[in-house]
Amino acid sequence: MLEFVINPAGGAGQTSALWNRVEKTLQERNVPYQAVFSTPSKGITAIVRELTSAGSEKNIVIVGGDGSMNEAVNGITYFEKTNIGFISCGSGNDLARSMKLASDPETVIDILARETVVRKLDVGEVRWTDSDGQEHMRRFNISSGVGFDAEICEEAERSRFKEFLNRLSMGKLIYIATAVRVIFQAKWIPAVLKTDDRQIHADRLLFAAAMNQPYEGGGFRFGPDASPTDGTLDICMAAGLKQKDFFRIFPYAYSGRHVEFDGVDVLQTRHFSVECESPMWLHTDGEICAEVTNADFRIIEDKMRFIM
Repeated sequence: MLEFVINPAGGAGQTSALWNRVEKTLQERNVPYQAVFSTPSKGITAIVRELTSAGSEKNIVIVGGDGSMNEAVNGITYFEKTNIGFISCGSGNDLARSMKLASDPETVIDILARETVVRKLDVGEVRWTDSDGQEHMRRFNISSGVGFDAEICEEAERSRFKEFLNRLSMGKLIYIATAVRVIFQAKWIPAVLKTDDRQIHADRLLFAAAMNQPYEGGGFRFGPDASPTDGTLDICMAAGLKQKDFFRIFPYAYSGRHVEFDGVDVLQTRHFSVECESPMWLHTDGEICAEVTNADFRIIEDKMRFIM
């Protein structure tokens, strides 16, 4: 039995239209299923937590964007009993891009109907402490980062053009336009970064992103060699750059060649932490968490059992 969890607000409302096509295919092929829609009062995290809390085997398919999958991974109670599928419909679509997932409903249903786990994926986790001393935790599938990439997400989420561009299937343009605007107000902040075996003092940190997949932010290949099955995070960090360096390097981020420039480094590690002198925005899979002065990233022991 496939249990679909649908975010009707995903992709500026396009998810509902996609679900109609998926449901038609399910019915035509006599695939048994159940469906539940998330609501403002009961989101995907709560739904997935409820579905997985009994500890019985579940085949759950998320229909939505990367943010919907982020909510799902944060709701899983028993990873070893939960099999996850994903039908992507969002503005970034970085998970589908990184994993080369099929997009047409017919092919997707053929794969899902087998209910066979084909990949066991690493899951990232970030922890931070707020100004009141309270500790917080979020899991992530794609990436989590502090600084410039998170600030792009925060600005893009508030943009009045995001929904319009999503309707035109041009959602990634909002990330490009926002990145250019944000660089003029971005903060280069002194920070200390630690990996499994290194400590780095950065006088002017622009951002540090813990990549579990190659792409984030609507197609930026910040972790060109990142793999969700190698047990490590690829940390992409930029420090000591000037605004003019950004405009020289930024176009290469789509191909992953930004790592060839001075001031941009990629480090592979299982554990990574950053301490900033001033608050920087933190995101998980493009979803804003908070402004933080500390963040601790790692790969957890549990694996996501991925059907597709």
